[in-house]
Amino acid sequence: MIGFFACSVADRFLPVFFSLTEVEKDISALRVGFKSLRAELEVQQARAVAGQTDPDDRFVPVMTDFVTVATFGFTELEELLAEAKERVRPSFVTCE
Repeated sequence: MIGFFACSVADRFLPVFFSLTEVEKDISALRVGFKSLRAELEVQQARAVAGQTDPDDRFVPVMTDFVTVATFGFTELEELLAEAKERVRPSFVTCE
């Protein structure tokens, strides 16, 4: 499915074409990668609690913050995808 939006850039409207299918694939890949990242963070958190990491290792606190911020960003991205689907689907016409 190809989407079309008019975006205002410097007081000019530019057509923007995109493949909704490709966007969905990309978001799905991000979702899988994010899930893997969270799983690795859980492993590293367990190692840190067990005392199996260097006390100066900053992986767990830095990645915990990253996951928190990324979770909000990813939620916003999914909401934008849902909005794009709503905008594109009614205007999408198939030729049979």
